[in-house]
Amino acid sequence: MQLTFTLNLRRYPSDNQLHDELRDLGFSDGGFIPPRFGFRRWSGQMYYPRLLAEASRLDDLCPDWVPFILDLEAAFRWARQPQHPVCPPNWTAEQSYDLIRETYNFMRQHFPHRYLTDWARNAKYSFPITDKLGGNLTCQNPITNRKVAMDDGQWLAIRKQEYDECLTWRMPVYLWMSDWNWQSGNQTSRPLTDEQWQLMIDFAVERQPDWIIYSGAGSPDMIKANAEKLARAVARQPEF
Repeated sequence: MQLTFTLNLRRYPSDNQLHDELRDLGFSDGGFIPPRFGFRRWSGQMYYPRLLAEASRLDDLCPDWVPFILDLEAAFRWARQPQHPVCPPNWTAEQSYDLIRETYNFMRQHFPHRYLTDWARNAKYSFPITDKLGGNLTCQNPITNRKVAMDDGQWLAIRKQEYDECLTWRMPVYLWMSDWNWQSGNQTSRPLTDEQWQLMIDFAVERQPDWIIYSGAGSPDMIKANAEKLARAVARQPEF
């Protein structure tokens, strides 16, 4: 297991000292590319110069072993529900396929030395049209995200199933870990409790992914404290 991190750059710009503090703990920059870097949701198009600029910035910043994660969640949703109100006008599932395929091919052409995955692929958005894109990926990206309404048992069952489904693709695994309870219905999002974060760490250590990407949320003190707990747990593993 190797440790990486990603932060919300709007809240913690790249020159924020929190980035350096996480690097000092043994985390490397994580190679996560949000949709705003090139993906135009209103038109269903990719603006490749902006995607290339951000990917090139990360390529200079990240060690060679760090995978790139693209967040094309909306495009995968559109493939399943092409007539959904959030889709561009007259959208089709085939257009989703073409958009994702072309983006993957672009990334493979420009960054052939990088592992490439997508947000929460494949278990969360498995679908016949987009399953054909599996050959464009070189690793998998299961997530540990937890919603406020989930109890421990429900969270563990869902994430275990998704992780196991990813293993059937026989690719390296880049596990996304977030220390935040995300909004569910009318319930407000909030940080994980210490017990919930420890359960998430135990889940990750037991499954031994190839890489972990820690998506820190909340205050700087909380992000750093939770990163320290994760780093200590991973450092105790024999193969680290």
